[in-house]
Amino acid sequence: MTENHSQTQTQTRATEQRTFSTEVQQLLHLMVHSLYSKKEIFLRELISNSSDAIDTLRFLALTRPELSGSVEAQESAIELAVDKDAKTLTVRDTGIGMNRQQVIDNIGTIARSGTGALLKRLKEQTGDASKSLDVIGQFGVGFYSVLMVAHKVELDTLSAEPESQPVLFRCDGSGTYELGVGTRTTAGTTVTLYLNDDASEFLETWQIEHIVKQYSNYVKWPVRLEGKQLNRATALWSKRPSEVSEEEYNDFYKELCGGFSPDDVPLAKLHLSIDTPYQFQAIVFVPKKPPFDMMMDQNRRRGMQLYVRRVFILDHAEELLPPWLRFVRGVVDSDDLPLNVSREILQKNQIITTIQKQIIKKVLEELKRVREQKPEEYRAFFEEFGGILKEGIFLDHGNREKVAEVCLWSSLNTPASERITLPEYLSKMPSGQDELYYITGPSRSVVERSPHVEALRKQKLDVLLFIDPIDEWVVQSLTEFSGKKLRAIHKGDFVPPKLVEEPESEAEKQSPEQQTELQALLVQLRSRFQDRIKEVRLSSRLTDSASVLVAEEGDLGPHLEQLLQRAGRKVEIKKPILELNPKSPLVAKLAHLLAVRPGSEEVNTYSDLLLELAYLAQGTVPEPGALLASLHRVLARDLSTLAD
Repeated sequence: MTENHSQTQTQTRATEQRTFSTEVQQLLHLMVHSLYSKKEIFLRELISNSSDAIDTLRFLALTRPELSGSVEAQESAIELAVDKDAKTLTVRDTGIGMNRQQVIDNIGTIARSGTGALLKRLKEQTGDASKSLDVIGQFGVGFYSVLMVAHKVELDTLSAEPESQPVLFRCDGSGTYELGVGTRTTAGTTVTLYLNDDASEFLETWQIEHIVKQYSNYVKWPVRLEGKQLNRATALWSKRPSEVSEEEYNDFYKELCGGFSPDDVPLAKLHLSIDTPYQFQAIVFVPKKPPFDMMMDQNRRRGMQLYVRRVFILDHAEELLPPWLRFVRGVVDSDDLPLNVSREILQKNQIITTIQKQIIKKVLEELKRVREQKPEEYRAFFEEFGGILKEGIFLDHGNREKVAEVCLWSSLNTPASERITLPEYLSKMPSGQDELYYITGPSRSVVERSPHVEALRKQKLDVLLFIDPIDEWVVQSLTEFSGKKLRAIHKGDFVPPKLVEEPESEAEKQSPEQQTELQALLVQLRSRFQDRIKEVRLSSRLTDSASVLVAEEGDLGPHLEQLLQRAGRKVEIKKPILELNPKSPLVAKLAHLLAVRPGSEEVNTYSDLLLELAYLAQGTVPEPGALLASLHRVLARDLSTLAD
């Protein structure tokens, strides 16, 4: 980036004033007024820079004995100081410091970082700088965030390089900055902010302590104010799992979620340290019940806390978790994660995608383990979060089957108080059953009594009962599992398998005359219900009920139609198919009644009742008045007959 140099340069270079280029001035103005969303971030930036400087000095001293004296001469620490009378806030470190040219390159030039240049040089020499040096600075603009709260900033620095002289840098955010002779006598940097009148809160001890704990709590070097250390320095996730007690994990979980009860403990935890292809550390918690913060704010953004080199960046890094894991809490700390210049907005790229995939993989593996080893606790967890977890089946194509595998389902052959998994269903399928059968509906009481399950129940075949509202969306995506198709028994031309052939009884055998009457009944009902029914046909899925309604294979079905209508969606209602049980005495008698009394009121009444009862069986009665009218007519006639 170019600069216009000017004005006064003495031979001793005691004082020099430089002018930023127009481009730099515009960038500086933009950054100060619109880049950062929270003014207190300036302190995070300064502490981060100081931490970088200490890391750099200690690393270089390992191979350069002439620098070891600077390390030994003073403690590696970051000191804060306030002067309320002068309205100044000072940040002092014992790091590598800078010489005059480095100040020009790293401070006088926007968007350039001395740390970034060092990493580049190390990578050229070793091939992998990340394994050699623990620094976080990637951008040079962080220093200038101080101008959000200060009308002037002074930087007094002394390089640890032998024979270096202290340098003083002054800037007020205008078009120029000044270089002069500093006063430091030991290696490091001192930054003094002359705060604006509306920034006096940053002179208060409690506010500084709050900011440090929020943003810089896990910076490895001590951060002190008036002798008191404000930060923890040691990050829990940077330790080995064997070094962390269960109590420490639980306390950390409560910190993240805002919990305070002794019962606020997670169902499961993961302590991750991943090195390839990208480096990151994480602690991930799966809660037993909705975390306190989730209960207090249902609209709370999902995501884990994000740290970069143990410096807090974001409270809700949404890109690190998919929506269907929004109940998960935890922390991710990455060396490789890129940020934009404000360190606040994640740039979605391959690194983030990789980290998310790793977290998803580990969480699903842990859920599977807990389900197998702690079934009762997992059942309670699924009652709380199962609806959210199921979203992954239709939102995450790559993990569809893995999510479905850890979900719990109701089934026809499973007691109402218990649940079954899809692998368990598969293991119980008898020879001859090649598909997973399911039915959707508003409740267990409706679907388990549905005419659709009669033939399957008679053969003791199990049926998955998809009765959660979200299950209607699940089955749109989960068309097969473990190589087996999922088959809706309430749609299309489903024919139940006959695993055991049963001889037809004499009562079930139909004469040619009865078959003719049945065909005539089908023609009659097609004509009568042509405005309400797409087709009338004989059924092979019924054993006891007289009639049933069936949706076409690709249609939404009545339950999903209702859900969409309740959500305010416009839905094109498709006509269902009416199937009749040819072996039902009611159907046979109605067919015979039509043959002997065609066009009679009784035929019409019983025909209407046959249709309305089919609607009632699926839990929907679109015309309750018609059902009541038919029942009243039948009851009145029967009572009249009994009275006579």
